[in-house]
Amino acid sequence: MGLTSAIRHSLSATDPGRSRLRLAAAVSTGMLLSALCAWAVVSTLHANEALLVIGISMAMQMGLTPRDATARSRLATTALMLIPAAAGAVATTLLSAWRPLEIALLVGVAGVGTWARRFGPRATALGFAAFFGCFFPLLLQLTLADLGPYLLVVVGAVGSLALMRTLLLLARPGHQLDLLLRELRNAEAAALAAAQHPDARRPRALRMRLARVDNVGQAITAWQQQADTSRYVDADENGFAALVLEARIAVEQACAEFVRPMPSASAPAAHTAPGPGRAAPPAAADDPEVIAAVSALQVVLDNGSSPAQVDAAARRADAILARIAPNSPHRALVGRLARAALAHRDLRRVVRGAPAAHAGDAQAPASAPRPDPQQTTATDAAAPTHWWDWRDWPITTRLAVQIMIATALATVVGEFVSSTRWYWAVLTAFVVFVGASTRGAILTRAYNRILGTAIGLVVGIALVLLVHEHMPLLVALAIVSAFGMMYFGPVLYLYNAFFTTTLLVSLYGMLGDLSGQVMELRIGETIAGAVIGVACAYLIFSSNSRPARLAKVAAFFGALDGVLAAGRTALTAHGRDAEVLAATARLRAALADVDAFTTAMSAALIGRRRVERGPVVHLLYVATRAAEGYAQAAIAVSTGRRSGLLKGDAAAALDDALAHLRGLAGTARTSFETDPGTDLAGDTFILDQLPRIPADALSQQAEAFVSLSRLAWALQHLALANRDA
Repeated sequence: MGLTSAIRHSLSATDPGRSRLRLAAAVSTGMLLSALCAWAVVSTLHANEALLVIGISMAMQMGLTPRDATARSRLATTALMLIPAAAGAVATTLLSAWRPLEIALLVGVAGVGTWARRFGPRATALGFAAFFGCFFPLLLQLTLADLGPYLLVVVGAVGSLALMRTLLLLARPGHQLDLLLRELRNAEAAALAAAQHPDARRPRALRMRLARVDNVGQAITAWQQQADTSRYVDADENGFAALVLEARIAVEQACAEFVRPMPSASAPAAHTAPGPGRAAPPAAADDPEVIAAVSALQVVLDNGSSPAQVDAAARRADAILARIAPNSPHRALVGRLARAALAHRDLRRVVRGAPAAHAGDAQAPASAPRPDPQQTTATDAAAPTHWWDWRDWPITTRLAVQIMIATALATVVGEFVSSTRWYWAVLTAFVVFVGASTRGAILTRAYNRILGTAIGLVVGIALVLLVHEHMPLLVALAIVSAFGMMYFGPVLYLYNAFFTTTLLVSLYGMLGDLSGQVMELRIGETIAGAVIGVACAYLIFSSNSRPARLAKVAAFFGALDGVLAAGRTALTAHGRDAEVLAATARLRAALADVDAFTTAMSAALIGRRRVERGPVVHLLYVATRAAEGYAQAAIAVSTGRRSGLLKGDAAAALDDALAHLRGLAGTARTSFETDPGTDLAGDTFILDQLPRIPADALSQQAEAFVSLSRLAWALQHLALANRDA
């Protein structure tokens, strides 16, 4: 894979369906339109040229903040943000003669806006708009004479972003689905290629490519939640979701079979539970049936294949599946490869006749941002409270007090560092709390803010000096920086801070106010604000990250148990696929919460539990994939596509396997808090139940047990990883 392809694949792994690309392009264009509106106001009314900067900055904030569930809701939120932004500007300007009251208003709005997070994303966005509505006039020392042009600039910023969000409503769901399915096939082809050539570096490559498959699968689920599936696919919502799950799991199981350990004496070769490590027998690469099955799957996964070529490859896979010899050493591998080809053929068939996309389909997910993992919602309001004990306060209330104290202290310290640039300290003290609810997450944001600012200053100054006060190029640099912030910022907050700083440097270049001293003050004020924010997070009503992390881990294991229970019902009764799909979706959401929370805590974990973000989270992903394999097999049995419900002793064998697995899950969950203190050596209990299943070794009934065995392997190693932390 060349460098260009590697970069493209890396970006698509974190942006399946190119949703962030669309949003970044829309917001960047909105910022450009806002800058033009501000220029028109300044030119026509001969107003303060600093309003050009306000037009760009205000549009950036309006584009970043709305995080509602649907595109229409985000458009409404953007329009509503005009009210608190304008009200904050008017109030601050009216108090301009009394500076202490101005600052008190800013601090109070910061606290109230933070407290409002409990009421959901719209309230969060409106509180954010109110804060910046007060902040920018205070920064410019706005007078009543300047208020009119300033409000026109704000209207231009809101109008520009509202226009771009309106255009995002015209996204085509049919085209979006086609793009997602193409990315799914590309991702699975890349994973298959990595699985076929295991060496010292390949396990990590396979892990990353399977993660890309997971991300695309999640994006398809999000698409289904926001579009009418039956309008674009020849299947209902549950049927299409089951097809996507089967196609994903079939390829992932084939990849797992390529890298499974050698068979042990106590387990049949066809059912040995795979784990990272040794490759399949070397002869697999030379087995004609393996080669034929891989070839058929590659044709089906190739986006350039015609429908006739896909059907021909699927017929070959069907023939391969029918003639697999019972004693073949690679029977399981060939079977999974052939099944993967058939599953992807079926998935292609249901979308061939999809109707043309309709402009204005409101729920297209193209502009949907990834939910903020630390966002506090209305669930806080239901928490029991005792006003005399701050530990019982809702998180938003504690954060509001912390942020008010932090911004007040930052004002004092910022004034001490520089009476003209004090606002940088206040802004940093405010933003390190945005999207964070625990002290560890706040520490991580502060660390990334400082590092990103330092790097951004070096790069930004170099670029501004290079363009040498050429205004069009400075505007272009600002827009490119905004695009980078919107596109890369959701991946890591460090990128957000970096591009924000390059944007700021370009704005100062436009104003002709760029100097070494100004940039020194920038980093100094940023450090001061970050330190104050972290200190307040740790010393004032401190919210420990450990209980929050354990709660998310508990939610994951609760969702895992839900999948086991739903799968058990589906394997013993017809028509229970909807329950299994819903349980699987809950498990994926719980996994995403754990991953996002751990990522947000990365700086706090440095030097303490270094394995937390690495093997532990990876093993949670392995466990989830195994649970999804179990779910897929259960759906196939329950829907009658693979006959043979488990009854009698077979159902009892499933119950025994699930009871054993729940014991392992309990041990793995306990390991996040204490040393489990038990022998965690591998066992074959679940695979030992296979003789009680009256079905072929490659049947979906048997696949359910193999997936449970993989899940047991992941849970055992998860407990080991936590014990060794």
